[in-house]
Amino acid sequence: MDALHYNAVRISLSRFGNPLSLHLASLPGMDILLDDETWIVTDRSVRDKPLLAWLDFNTSNRESLFATVPCKINLYRPHSSFMIDKVLEQLYFTLNGKLSRLNKSSEHKLYTLSRK
Repeated sequence: MDALHYNAVRISLSRFGNPLSLHLASLPGMDILLDDETWIVTDRSVRDKPLLAWLDFNTSNRESLFATVPCKINLYRPHSSFMIDKVLEQLYFTLNGKLSRLNKSSEHKLYTLSRK
């Protein structure tokens, strides 16, 4: 898992609660359930059956916030591998929007460090 997506989920779980359930707006009928150990994409049109899941995130040897995080991915239906990039893109877009709204409405702002 690339660091961009992994870090966005970790921050969101700490801010919005763990576990976290989201509708993926640009993917009709799909939801994602997030917790510390698994991310499961489900399809509401077929009684919330799983499409794919990321699990077994291995952060034990992670040396920086920019490092990828090895994990397993389970595919539960034919062609669900074609959804991976779309799901991750929509997940990041959704979480980034929620975090931005939270930061604008909160006294607790996230600051970025920059080199001068």
